[in-house]
Amino acid sequence: MGEKTRDQIESEKSDEMDSYKQQLQEKTKDTKELNRLKVEFEKLVREKSELKDSLEASMEQRLTEMIKVKRKIS
Repeated sequence: MGEKTRDQIESEKSDEMDSYKQQLQEKTKDTKELNRLKVEFEKLVREKSELKDSLEASMEQRLTEMIKVKRKIS
């Protein structure tokens, strides 16, 4: 009877360890996905900032050209 109890305990512990391993694998997968999404988000933020800077420079250049044309006309 003592041997059967020991086997049951070992089996339960083995099942418990398998469950922990599965949970760890899932958390690891989730963490990798979160990190991938963070990198993608930072890339998008950087691209947005670069686009904004480029657009502002272009608009400033166009405004300067329009002011020069207006001064020539006046």
